[in-house]
Amino acid sequence: METAHAIKTTAKIQEIFHSLQGEGLLLGTPMIFVRFCGCNLRCLWCDEPAALEPGSGTAMSAQEALEKISKIASLRQTNWVSLTGGEPLLHIGFLKELVPLLKKNNFKILLETNGTLAGACKALEPLIDVISMDIKLPSSLDINWKFNSSAPLLPPSAKLRVPAGHPEGAGVLERHRQFLAVAPAKTYIKIVLTEASNEEEFLAACDLLKVFPGIRFVVLQPATQANGQKPPKPEQLKNFLDSAWQRLPQPVRLIPQYHPFWKLR
Repeated sequence: METAHAIKTTAKIQEIFHSLQGEGLLLGTPMIFVRFCGCNLRCLWCDEPAALEPGSGTAMSAQEALEKISKIASLRQTNWVSLTGGEPLLHIGFLKELVPLLKKNNFKILLETNGTLAGACKALEPLIDVISMDIKLPSSLDINWKFNSSAPLLPPSAKLRVPAGHPEGAGVLERHRQFLAVAPAKTYIKIVLTEASNEEEFLAACDLLKVFPGIRFVVLQPATQANGQKPPKPEQLKNFLDSAWQRLPQPVRLIPQYHPFWKLR
């Protein structure tokens, strides 16, 4: 096993575990999940609230994480690793150490991200196999939460429809645009929809996706009912799906989260 030398960087990790991928393009694929702590957004439908705070979890070095991942892989015979959270790209220094080690040990890497940290993604992109990026509709963001990042919010692009809703929704959309420019061919999109999702913000997301026809796949994901959030009604889902099929060049599918049905993490 390839090892790390002179490791100095650590990251707070909530858990490392084996399960089946429960959503998106790689649905049903056995994977080792590395769940990072801390997130720069607050989504009303978040299904991993324990991982939101940066101070939670256990501090690990890249070497310690690699050893745990490798041990699970030897028992489970899987070579896929999901970097998830929280928001894994907040730990870019740690990932610059861990990801090359994973690739040297023949792991395939799925990056699951909120798509707001383009610079961090660019630094890792050559070693990432698949990127799962959420588009965050303004109605999904906690109205009391202020966007937190090391860089200031950017103004909305003049080319993009600006949806009403969360006061920082337009800035998040612009960050999505910058993120998608990094590696559209490696990226598939997930849009989580709730009963509160509306046509204006959904069409703004479609406008953005049309700018990047090389994106691999678009998943419309009804929210799993939790924290008072409800999935859209069937007629709402049909309307969203029809709109996406009419407007987008990418393949579009309606795929719910399956791990709640499977009763898996």
